[in-house]
Formats: sequence, C-alpha cells, structure tokens
Amino acid sequence: MKNLLKGACDKIDPQGGNYDSSGHSPKYGYGRLNARTAVELAKPQPQSGITISRKFDAPIPDLQTVSFTLDVADNTPVEKLTVGVKLKHTYVGDLKITLQPPANTGVNPVVLHNRAGGSTKNLKKTYDEVNTPMLATFAGKSCRGTWTLKIQDAAAQDFGLLLSFSLGLTFVHPDRLP
Repeated sequence: MKNLLKGACDKIDPQGGNYDSSGHSPKYGYGRLNARTAVELAKPQPQSGITISRKFDAPIPDLQTVSFTLDVADNTPVEKLTVGVKLKHTYVGDLKITLQPPANTGVNPVVLHNRAGGSTKNLKKTYDEVNTPMLATFAGKSCRGTWTLKIQDAAAQDFGLLLSFSLGLTFVHPDRLP
C-alpha cells in the first residue's frame, strides 16, 4: 500500500524539487497525493486464466495409493497455480495427497495434505501459495502436460471417494512477460 501511495503522487516543482531516482524530494516528499491515480492503481489488474476440472466418483481404497490425472494444453507461463480437491472420506487423517507436476516444469511433487485433520470427515479445499507455499515455485513456468494427483490412504478401516480435482492457472499478463 505504501508503494502504491508513493506512485500515486504528482510531483511538486519537478525541476526545483530535487527528486531522486526513487521519486523522493527532500522538500516535497513524494509530492501531492493524486486520489484518482491511487484508486486506479489499487484496482485489480486484468488477469487471464483457466480452470481445468474433472469430476470423479473414484474409490480411495484402504492402505493403497491411487492416481488421478488432468491434462493442461496451454503453454503460457503461469503467475499463480491453485489446486482444488473435493473428496468424501470417513477419516481424513489417514490421507496423504500429493500433486505430481509434469516433468517439464522442473518442480518436485508438492504435498498438499499430509495426514492432518484426524477424524474429520470429508475434505473440500483449494490449495494456493498462501496455505501451500511450495505452489509458488510454479510462477513463471509453463504448466503444459499431465498433472497427477496421488492420494495415499495410510491406515485401515476407513474409506472414501475422490469427487473432483481441479487446477486453476492464472497466466502472467502479457505486459509482464520477460
């Protein structure tokens, strides 16, 4: 916010204000705040993206690992990746859920859920770079290829079904491509 406000200032006496390379003047600070410019800078920037989703009704058997795939055809570098998982299970603390990206990303598999939640039933969650920081490693990478969601049931007696798996890809705005 501080940088946004600095960038929304109009220079006072641009020739005599002695502004440095960061836009600061010893006499006038960053200048006079231009409210209209501040509002424009605060508006969300246009983004493009896609969500690839697949519905399942696939069992998650006890003491086994099952895999589910999604194919991404777009080669545009992503700015942000989110992963959505919806499943029914009688004890989510039994589960380890891992996202295996395509080899061309150069990123290692990302653990999304690691036996957390104890006896909680069912899981409906969107994983992003805030709650799963390793997803930030996909920024700037092409996500084309086959993505695999691996679900391991590491304990006996409880059962479940994968209902859906999705990838949300927000693409780098063309103005910000390298």
